[in-house]
Amino acid sequence: MQSGNPAPTNEFLTLDSDRIHPATCGNKAARLAQLRRRGLPVLAGAVWGGNEIPSEADFLRLERTLPRPWILRSSAASEDGNLTSLAGCHLSVGPVSGIPEALEAFGRIRRSTDAARSLGAISGVVIGSPAVLIQPHRIFAFTGVALWPHPGDETTLRIEGASGGRVVDGDAPEELPVTLTDRVRQLVLQTLPELPAGGLDLEWGALPDGQGWELTLLQARPLLPSAQDPPSYMSSGVWIRNTHHHPHVLSVFYASIIEATRDRLGLPQGAWLGRLYERDDHDPLPGFDAGIQELAAGPLRDQRHRLQVQVDRFVRFVRSYLTRRRPVRPGANCVAALLAAAPRDCVLKRDRWFGFCEIFPSFWDPQAPSIADGLERLRVVCQAKPDPARPEIVRPAPDDTPWRVFARSVDSREQDDWVFARMLRTLRIAVLDWGDAATTAGWLATPQDAFLLTLPELLAGRPPAPALPGLRRQLLRAQESFSAPERVVDGVPRWSQVHQPASAGEPASAGEPASAGELRGEGAVPGRAGGVAGPLPVPGEAADGRIAVVHALTPQDIVLLPGVAGLIVERPGTCGHAVLIARELGIPTVTGVADCIHRIPAGSQVWVDGTLGRVRWHQPT
Repeated sequence: MQSGNPAPTNEFLTLDSDRIHPATCGNKAARLAQLRRRGLPVLAGAVWGGNEIPSEADFLRLERTLPRPWILRSSAASEDGNLTSLAGCHLSVGPVSGIPEALEAFGRIRRSTDAARSLGAISGVVIGSPAVLIQPHRIFAFTGVALWPHPGDETTLRIEGASGGRVVDGDAPEELPVTLTDRVRQLVLQTLPELPAGGLDLEWGALPDGQGWELTLLQARPLLPSAQDPPSYMSSGVWIRNTHHHPHVLSVFYASIIEATRDRLGLPQGAWLGRLYERDDHDPLPGFDAGIQELAAGPLRDQRHRLQVQVDRFVRFVRSYLTRRRPVRPGANCVAALLAAAPRDCVLKRDRWFGFCEIFPSFWDPQAPSIADGLERLRVVCQAKPDPARPEIVRPAPDDTPWRVFARSVDSREQDDWVFARMLRTLRIAVLDWGDAATTAGWLATPQDAFLLTLPELLAGRPPAPALPGLRRQLLRAQESFSAPERVVDGVPRWSQVHQPASAGEPASAGEPASAGELRGEGAVPGRAGGVAGPLPVPGEAADGRIAVVHALTPQDIVLLPGVAGLIVERPGTCGHAVLIARELGIPTVTGVADCIHRIPAGSQVWVDGTLGRVRWHQPT
């Protein structure tokens, strides 16, 4: 079957050409070409999407219609997509005055960067060599950015710019003339209908003219939602965080299983900020049952098939488990009930009881090991110090089986948790079976790394990016520092009263000492996090969920962001490329925090509220 994507051509295509396609010329060039055809003020230009390097003759022909100096910009199919913007991750070079200089810049742009590879691995995006867009280099009186996370809500529109710097690169914004701000707002409203539904990120340049300002549209992309924003399916109803069975951050694998149960069966649960949320009314959501799909050919097919079968069994079990009519006692804890019911009078029954308990995970996630080690310690205690005064819990019976011993030993309302634990165990075995084979094949360092991959990645039949497990491990560490709300009501996060943020003059929130210092800035990325203050990690250093305190945030810092739990930035500005990537990664960020470098000591405990623009810290004595 013929593909719908055109083959790349080794020639320059002008932005007026209808042959520019995102698959070959990248999203940036394709979108600018579309906007130019719609009459929006986009500079003329040409894009090279072919696999070969253009010759000097190609550049000489280009010069006839596009005079130098030029600016050369990346335009990758992976940029400005639905999974990541890769904003600031690829290169732009300019002004370029000579053809040899243009050839050298072309080669640099075609090479992918560390930041692009890291974010591509996290997002599951294949990073290839970008196409190269060439446009005239112009010097503007002002350049800037307009971000509109929630079109229709005028209060969320941010317009920033500067005359002597580039706010996209982290330079501080300046106060703009009111007439210029109004003109940028008009350009935003003109551009918005031409982009996919959702937020908007627009870069502009401005020159004064006799009637006000002449604007040029330099870049337009959809603004991806922040990972700190509740998912769209939480926009209605009350969603409660399950801290009883899931006190820890979910593994990447199990989070993808939870998403599959909602997408396939419409079950009212979801994974957000690494936590499990369940809708309290249990009303079903729109979903469909895809069942077992045909696996792609490739390595580890047997392991992938066994995993797929176990996942399908587990998903169907969860459907009956979550939609059962018989309620479970609120606050009941199956493991605690088991430990309280340990029989001590009969060695045979005690050993059977321990055998059953050993399947229970330490928390409800296939990644979690069983509680066998803790039970072994309890076994020693039970055998060394039996309690003769304790009445017999389980009466002997001729037809005793381990299940019957278990059933009479614990609260009957908790028996379904034992079944759930068995299902988790079979799922764990299937994942580790895949992990063993992947480790033997050289795909992973350890079988446990399989829990750092999503279900689609495990079933794909191809090795993950080498850096992916390590990056995912850092992201999970950062999620542990996020302050996830106890509930989400109609799409609005709600914390309990003791965790509500303290406004000026009010006492500190729970967990924050009253003696903590406080600074104010501008909320750049919503969300809350707490951790130890420190600088950005150096390349190769694990961030360990730290709160990074920095003077400025530049595109060169993007590669250092995975694993950081929060950002405090001294320089103002909420629209730079690095802040945009922090938003996509869900890192709560406060910018414009005056003198934070000197006032917040390294090693102090810090709390960041990127929604209110508030920073609190406490230095341990």
